[in-house]
Amino acid sequence: MQGKPRQPRRSDSVGPWAFAGAGACALAFVVNVSAGDLSSFVIAGSNYSIDFNQEVDVPFSGFAGAWFFDTRLAHQPEAGPMIKRFESPITDTLDPILLDANQPFAIPIQETFKVYDPPILDPAGAADAIFPFEPVYGWYEEIMTPGFIWVTPDDPRYGQGPLFGKPLITRNGNPHPSYTSILPAGSLGPDDTRPHVYQPHVLAVEFARIDIGETLGINKAMLWVGTDGNSVWGDDQLDDGTPFREDTIRVWEHPTNFGEVYDVAGNYDADFVIGQGDLDLVLMNWGRDADAHGLPRGWFSSPAEGVIDQGELDAVLKNWGRQLFPIIPTPLPEPGSLAVLFGVGCLMRRCPSHG
Repeated sequence: MQGKPRQPRRSDSVGPWAFAGAGACALAFVVNVSAGDLSSFVIAGSNYSIDFNQEVDVPFSGFAGAWFFDTRLAHQPEAGPMIKRFESPITDTLDPILLDANQPFAIPIQETFKVYDPPILDPAGAADAIFPFEPVYGWYEEIMTPGFIWVTPDDPRYGQGPLFGKPLITRNGNPHPSYTSILPAGSLGPDDTRPHVYQPHVLAVEFARIDIGETLGINKAMLWVGTDGNSVWGDDQLDDGTPFREDTIRVWEHPTNFGEVYDVAGNYDADFVIGQGDLDLVLMNWGRDADAHGLPRGWFSSPAEGVIDQGELDAVLKNWGRQLFPIIPTPLPEPGSLAVLFGVGCLMRRCPSHG
């Protein structure tokens, strides 16, 4: 290790709130919760026109060599993004870990968000009615500190070991289908008109619904690649010796509703296209009471209500072959004749219900 010892830094789980402008007045009553509860969750949304940001400190674990963050998340689209301040990597003895762009290595980040509907103290419930808290369908985050980029689990630079090897997105601890737009421009189909420029410091993920009361997990890594004039991070100076503060890495992020596109009737496996996988889920779980026993394994979106039966089958047949974002160019095989499938449906109706 090199460099002077660094003093311990404040690493409260939740930092100060910033209110400014007329928009803050509109939202002030929405976050009117108890002071004790305020320190245990974050409120964030995708309202870029409002200066309403909760700032959060994320300490570095020198023993594990990683960042860990675990909190409750209240998703409110009318709120602004949160700002995370990641403590620069340090050893368990508080010495700085120097990151060299010429010898890059990814540092893992494991985040866990319990999607939360915080209590509102407005007795009439007006705040909840005007600005309801919502499920999460996606995530957007941008590294504000130049020289750092995101590395996702499908990237060979992501690394090996017990802190790695997890999927980018998990739901209640289990792998959850997702799509990330950290891709070269033009890599998607011709019908995709949304901009997807390669921006390694930006991570935009879409996934099937993660509801209030469920837990969103995000597993990724941060990689220092340097900037012109600064190849080493952690020594508090530029390459020419000019002092430069390097104790915090700032990230701007918020939950999104990007993945609502997956909540299409019949898209049960959330694989971007309605077809055989969705049909198999219906037929293999025919008669299951989803209200009493929960959704079957592998059933991610368009939640069933009550018994899985003809209604779910009809949704698959009605939307068979429908391709969701991203575009999949390979055409789906037809599911046979409608007469055969309707026959299967009629036959399955006589099957005994199973839990």
